[in-house]
Amino acid sequence: HSRDKLLCLLRQKFHCPRIHSTTISKCEVFSFPFKDMLQDLIDSSWKHLHSITPHSFGHSHGDELWNSKWMADTFRLPTHNDFNPDTDVMLPIILYLDKTGTDVLQRYSLEPLLFTTAALNRESRENRRFWRHLGFIPSAKSTEDSRDSLQFYHKCLAVILNDFRLAQQNPPIVRIINGTSRNVKAHLPIMIILGDQVSQDTLCCRRKANAGGAGRVHRSCMCSYLSTDDHEA
Repeated sequence: HSRDKLLCLLRQKFHCPRIHSTTISKCEVFSFPFKDMLQDLIDSSWKHLHSITPHSFGHSHGDELWNSKWMADTFRLPTHNDFNPDTDVMLPIILYLDKTGTDVLQRYSLEPLLFTTAALNRESRENRRFWRHLGFIPSAKSTEDSRDSLQFYHKCLAVILNDFRLAQQNPPIVRIINGTSRNVKAHLPIMIILGDQVSQDTLCCRRKANAGGAGRVHRSCMCSYLSTDDHEA
């Protein structure tokens, strides 16, 4: 079969979210519909999902992400004041970026943007089956100016994260199977963005400089992940 024929046959046999394609600076940027990918993640991981409610903190869950001050503070925000455990579900989002080569000589790179939820325990989050793609940021090597390169990167991010942004503004209805199937409204705050030093620098529009303490701050910091956003810790 030709490639198109093979893909057509696979779509008939397996459900596949339709890929969106957007052209930015003559580069094609591929992204996936967030709600479809979120539902697919829930369908695969519902047995491992923890029910996060305003009263689920301070119990014997160890150092899991949902058992944290950040999560308690999130419920106090106006966006989540009307949270009802019977009709809503809290799914804090974790984003991950890391550029990788696509050919033997590493001349062409691609940066996948993936997500999972902190409602899964650590063991589940370390399982590749419980991560989903949001899109791919292509290489900007054709752009020599560093400002143009950063602008291209953030334009790609804006396209890839657009569905997610809309889902935060208007919480989508998702299906959760837990003994019985029920439809609930998903609350989707961003909890963590993971990446290496280069990805973090690019996200923050930081000038490229690997001298001094940048490496220590990004890679060898030994502070607990529970207090990384506390400047006094």
